[in-house]
Amino acid sequence: MDPMRDYPKDFAGRVTAIPKGDHAASTAPAGVEGTPVSPPHYSRWKIQPIEFLMANQIGFAEANVIKYVCRHDAKNGAEDLLKARRYIDYILKHRYNAG
Repeated sequence: MDPMRDYPKDFAGRVTAIPKGDHAASTAPAGVEGTPVSPPHYSRWKIQPIEFLMANQIGFAEANVIKYVCRHDAKNGAEDLLKARRYIDYILKHRYNAG
């Protein structure tokens, strides 16, 4: 019997959210919203960034650009945009010999 059978899953069958009151959700630190699998700064999108990235086989550096740009206004603000820029600079330098 699969203990995760009733949980919502993504296109690949991975659990995307754990209902409140379940053991895994109740062990999160006080005040933490969402779950580690589906935090609110990603689950607010019609397609979660991880689903888009995996379905399209986006590379690591490009995936981090998308991740940080998608969450900046709901998580770390300018810090996330600076992280995205760091990955863009890396792509420019190593793939295009520019920057």
